[in-house]
Formats: sequence, C-alpha cells, structure tokens
Amino acid sequence: LKAALGLAASADADDDGKAAGNGNTVTDEQADTIREKLQAVGGDIERFLQQFRVECIPDIPAADYQKAMNLLEAKARATKAQANG
Repeated sequence: LKAALGLAASADADDDGKAAGNGNTVTDEQADTIREKLQAVGGDIERFLQQFRVECIPDIPAADYQKAMNLLEAKARATKAQANG
C-alpha cells in the first residue's frame, strides 16, 4: 500500500527529496568563510539564514554560495559607506 501511495517504507528511506538532486550544500570551508564574513560585517545570522530558507549555514545550497557572498559584500559596502558618512 505504501508503494502504491508513493510513501517511504520507513523513516530511513525518506530524505526529504535530497537524493533527487539539488541536495548539495556548501562545503565546510565555504560555511566557515560565510560565518567569518557574516561576523565581520555584523550581520544578523537569523535574518541571513531566512534569505536561504535554511536553519544553519552548512544547509545553504551550494548553488547559492555566490549569492550568499554577494549579500555579505553588499552588507560590508553599506556598513563602510555608513561609517564614512
């Protein structure tokens, strides 16, 4: 019956679609870089994570790494501009 309905046979078999592709997340090194940059710019981690709809930095999709870095660079520029008056 479960197979006919497309349900997982057990909890272990259900990976929330990660095996279907697009499950690749940032590397540990990329996650560290994001953390360091986020701290350097004084970013709000909760707000940052909401941008990517994830609960923690290592869950950010690899395809979004450059977007994450671009957001942090923009935050750094805005902070610098604000400091310079």
